Amino acid sequence: MLFRIKFISDEVDGFVRELKIDSDATFLELNNIILESCGYPDDQLTSFYLCDEEWERQQQITREDMGVGSADEDIYVMDQVRLSEFIEDEEQRLEFVFDPFADRCFYSDVKQVIPGE
Repeated sequence: MLFRIKFISDEVDGFVRELKIDSDATFLELNNIILESCGYPDDQLTSFYLCDEEWERQQQITREDMGVGSADEDIYVMDQVRLSEFIEDEEQRLEFVFDPFADRCFYSDVKQVIPGE
């Protein structure tokens, strides 16, 4: 199955990236594709956040486990989590923070789930 995901930025008017990625890919693979497509260096502690309909952050999927969460909090690391574990259907919203110190991010949503590919 493939996911067609659309990314937008609130920094640049008209910025749009769309990509198709296999549902078995990891969040780290998605991270790498996004950074490469924008020409950004891979030198930050990036994170994905699953978001609700109002773009409120829910579950975090981070680049590395920094060991700062509470003991009862689940920590998800990009290279260990497949997209299909958190993305189940169209309109799933994600926030990709690629520069946490400057609070720079992309907003994305799953535009299409393509079965059988």
